[in-house]
Amino acid sequence: MDTLRANRHDFLNHIQVIYGLAQLGKISHLESYIKELTRGLEAESRICRLNSPELAALLLKKVSTAAEQQIRLDCNMNSDLSNINIPVTEVVSIIGNLLDNALYVVRDCDVADRTIKLTISEELGYFKILVANNGPPVPEEIKDKIFEKGFTTKRNEGSGLGLYIVKSLAEKYGGKVQLTEQPGFATCFEVLIPSKLPLTKKDN
Repeated sequence: MDTLRANRHDFLNHIQVIYGLAQLGKISHLESYIKELTRGLEAESRICRLNSPELAALLLKKVSTAAEQQIRLDCNMNSDLSNINIPVTEVVSIIGNLLDNALYVVRDCDVADRTIKLTISEELGYFKILVANNGPPVPEEIKDKIFEKGFTTKRNEGSGLGLYIVKSLAEKYGGKVQLTEQPGFATCFEVLIPSKLPLTKKDN
């Protein structure tokens, strides 16, 4: 709610910038400003349409936190998660841990490279959650260890539980988590969760 109120409060400022750029004839700057403003508003609108207000609240907060650190967090909502067969608290744990890790690894990158992409989609009987970032890639020698309980690369800042929790929750519901590739990003974690099975006559 604080994020939405802040956006409404800033709306007049955005209108004034648009008006000023138009008066100055700075068309390319005007187009760029409107495009960036629209992208942010559309992303927040898609988040707010999620079937889970708890997850929407988490994502709005993460987007706000990322912006404070000059990190671009793009959220692509291709599913409202209305049929996911997993408690919302555990969806929040999975996505929250993946985003926290991504925010940590990109914070020391050049500002232009601080980009994270979250994609949620539903296809072929499962939900797919992708979190990609432009931080340093996972070294080959530790790829088999990153999901182990207690393993961390964050020294004193990490507990070694984040990816372990993600893996445990995914497998609890017959899913999995794995490192995969996403064009334009250095690291991408993919979580697959089976969709809720349709009701049968017996279930009715």
